[in-house]
Amino acid sequence: SMAIVFVISLCVGMSWLSSAIISFFAIALCVEVYGSLWLWDIEYQVLATTSLLMSIGISVEFVAHPVAAFEFAVGTRNERLRQAMSMTAVPVLEGALSSFLGFCFLATSEFEYITKYFFAILLMICVFGTLNALVFLPGILGLFGADKEDDDYRRSSSVERTRTSEEVVCAAAESETRDNEQPAVKV
Repeated sequence: SMAIVFVISLCVGMSWLSSAIISFFAIALCVEVYGSLWLWDIEYQVLATTSLLMSIGISVEFVAHPVAAFEFAVGTRNERLRQAMSMTAVPVLEGALSSFLGFCFLATSEFEYITKYFFAILLMICVFGTLNALVFLPGILGLFGADKEDDDYRRSSSVERTRTSEEVVCAAAESETRDNEQPAVKV
């Protein structure tokens, strides 16, 4: 499933490095949740394994947006990081909160099994996913991210805009010249 996360990240336009970062944090969340199972006295069995596999998919919710924002931002490493986090920190927090609100009712269950194997694992996924996205990911990008002054998309679209404005000016000048050359119509 890590390979699928990597390939899909590549397919949506991420670079190799960004896809690797997203896959790394998917693995990290899975390991963090697995390592914290003992906090809730949860035995490693089929339901816990299913939840760990689910955490791989959910981890993308937390990490992909900040990585994408960093990937497509322009400037120095710190400017790109500032821009990416200012655009995605609040949505990541809102996503974590909405996920929590979706399963928080499980904490009130009378069945300890539901509380341990559903609520606790989902809570750990949300907590660790949010920490990864808002604390560890910016640290990694701040240390290892590169400066990016311009990219092919922005360069090609600005050239296209320049051509378009030049064409408009030329077309307007040609139209004015034609209007001046036509004889006046007598009525």
